Amino acid sequence: MTWLRIVNPRNLMIFLCAIAVVMIGLKGVWITQKIMAFNEAERLYASKDLVAAEEWYQKARGNHSIQYKELELAARLQMLAPITAIKQSLTVIAEEADDAWQARDFAVLMQVYDKLQQIRGTYMVPKSQYASYYRQISGTMQLSERIIEHLQQFKRSFDEQMTDNIKKRLFEEETFRANLLHIPAFIYGSSAKKEQQLRTKFKLYDEAKLAHLASGGNFQGMLSEAVRLINVYAELNFTSSWVYPKTEKLAATMMEKDVEQDQVSAFIIHAKAYTSFMDSTHKDSGMQTYLRNQIRAWMRKAGKLVYKGNYQQGIDLYNMLAAYQDTKAEIKAAELVWAIAEPARLLPALGSNQSYSHVINGQHQFGAKTYVIAVDPSNRLTYARWDNADQIQSWNMVLPEDISSIRRLSIEKHLSTKSQPVLLLETASETRKAKYTAFFAGVDPQIPLFQFEADGYETAADGSLLVSNPNVADAAGRNAIYERHGSRYQLMSFQSDYTMIAAQDLLNYYNVKVQFTCNIVLLEGGDVYGETGSGYVKLTGNYPFQTGLITVTGSFHEYAELNVNQELYKIPVFQVELAEQPK
Repeated sequence: MTWLRIVNPRNLMIFLCAIAVVMIGLKGVWITQKIMAFNEAERLYASKDLVAAEEWYQKARGNHSIQYKELELAARLQMLAPITAIKQSLTVIAEEADDAWQARDFAVLMQVYDKLQQIRGTYMVPKSQYASYYRQISGTMQLSERIIEHLQQFKRSFDEQMTDNIKKRLFEEETFRANLLHIPAFIYGSSAKKEQQLRTKFKLYDEAKLAHLASGGNFQGMLSEAVRLINVYAELNFTSSWVYPKTEKLAATMMEKDVEQDQVSAFIIHAKAYTSFMDSTHKDSGMQTYLRNQIRAWMRKAGKLVYKGNYQQGIDLYNMLAAYQDTKAEIKAAELVWAIAEPARLLPALGSNQSYSHVINGQHQFGAKTYVIAVDPSNRLTYARWDNADQIQSWNMVLPEDISSIRRLSIEKHLSTKSQPVLLLETASETRKAKYTAFFAGVDPQIPLFQFEADGYETAADGSLLVSNPNVADAAGRNAIYERHGSRYQLMSFQSDYTMIAAQDLLNYYNVKVQFTCNIVLLEGGDVYGETGSGYVKLTGNYPFQTGLITVTGSFHEYAELNVNQELYKIPVFQVELAEQPK
């Protein structure tokens, strides 16, 4: 009921009238303000203060309370349009710069700065009628101060980022480098001061980062980072003269440590990596000489090890150095020297608790620099050699079952050729002093060059064999002659070690082995006498002599007396070594 009594037609009319009075009053004020703004603009225009005049003309145009000299107002603003454009552009620049700093977006700020430079270039050309207006508007807005402050703030943040990275040893976010280079030189004081300051800061930062990688043993990572830094600065068109010297110094320190600790493999890895680094950066360095000298020193050390008989150590060192340079020739030479010193190395390895027997070896024979021949526990003969073409060759030969209990393995030098040795095996014999088997090394021993049981043999100058008492028919006590026919030796004849004579000439062959035929005519008291044609001979020896013709072999060294028909004869005593009936 109370609200209805207040809100009635009469009171509503009074309220509306009051509002109308207020609006009329405000209208009057706005009209007055527009007229005053226009008049102030005219005054300022007349006094040539066009920047301030443009501002008052804009205020007048923005007042729509009354239509007052609109044509003159429009004409003035048309004439002052360049000043309006300058104000609007710089206002936008200022707002964007502030927003970029608030967002910590350096890229946007630099875009704003570039836009400002373009605008400034438009109006600040020599003899430009708007240069003074531009300076006035910019100064009034304090635009330069605001831009400079934002740039300085960004510069400080980038400097802090570098310092923080070094302190924390975290070198991941590094956009500061390009950003600091994009900051205008006047922020630093001048172009020269900018370069000097940045060189000092970048050098400190980069050296700390490279040292951090080196201290962690990350040699390749340090080199890769150095290459990356060189490329980054090249793209930024900024010199980086400190990167290579620092990298070289750190690399030298790490490799010198490798040398001190005799870490050859590590040094080789580092040396190869640094050589690639030098190639990729196209830099000459004293490190090249250092690397070459150190490699030479280790090459000499490897050679000395081999010379002193430490073959494996020398070869191991050569193998490690092979990762840096070709050492195949040195390794081959060391292995050869080792093989010459220990030819058994050419033989196949045997199982545990097994060893070769009857090992023979030699050097510079049969087309080989060194060779070795041996028999293993399974009765297999191996012939291995390092030939003159630096090839290692090996032959395995299973010996026949009848060749066992080997007494001696040797090379039959008289029968061997320049390229192939003849092997001689001496084994046990039940009837003679030894069994001799000879065959060419590398050829199946089942097809021997010769094989016989005898008391010994000699090789004649013509290549024939003189075999003593071979175990063959009719050879007992005799020397047999074997000659080679094709691939084997055959028995050809027996050697006569006596002189065949006529019985009557016996007295001319004192103490000489002879053979003759005589007639046994007298067996008296166990003594045996033979008729020689001109006399008699006494025959001695462990033979079952009988009367009749007989051929005897032997010699005489003394005389005996024989009484024939009361007449004494001095006759020779003949020691019979062999007796046989004439055929």
